[in-house]
Amino acid sequence: MSRRTEKFKIAFYSLFQQFREETDLDFGACLTLQYRAFPTVEASFVSKMIATIDPNRPVYDSLVRKALKLPAPSARDPAKRIGQAVAIYDQIARQIGDFIESEFYPAAVAAFGKKFPKCVSLSPTKKIDLMLWKFRVDQAAKGARPI
Repeated sequence: MSRRTEKFKIAFYSLFQQFREETDLDFGACLTLQYRAFPTVEASFVSKMIATIDPNRPVYDSLVRKALKLPAPSARDPAKRIGQAVAIYDQIARQIGDFIESEFYPAAVAAFGKKFPKCVSLSPTKKIDLMLWKFRVDQAAKGARPI
């Protein structure tokens, strides 16, 4: 956030305050509001806001996206770019949800708990998000798939 302008920070934290009052945050609606407040599509920032408010929601992050082998939004038109970001966010949420429901999740979360015993109270989504973030691009580039 240190590279952002003061105007962006004011808009970001104003939206954060507004979103904190909501009980069921819609990523697309939040991203659209963010775009109206500050005319750049900031999918990662908005997803991190939502995940801070609701730890059961995933983070849209380039490292997570790359680990899951999902494309980056390519549209220049803001409405289309928001649509692409929403579709990618939905895929991230679906893949994480599918993994949490899979037979592999108990072993993965047990390994996570051993490595990070102070973090056992994190939500399942947050644990998977951190595992994916740690997985990083170098592993994804080797063709490995985390989930």
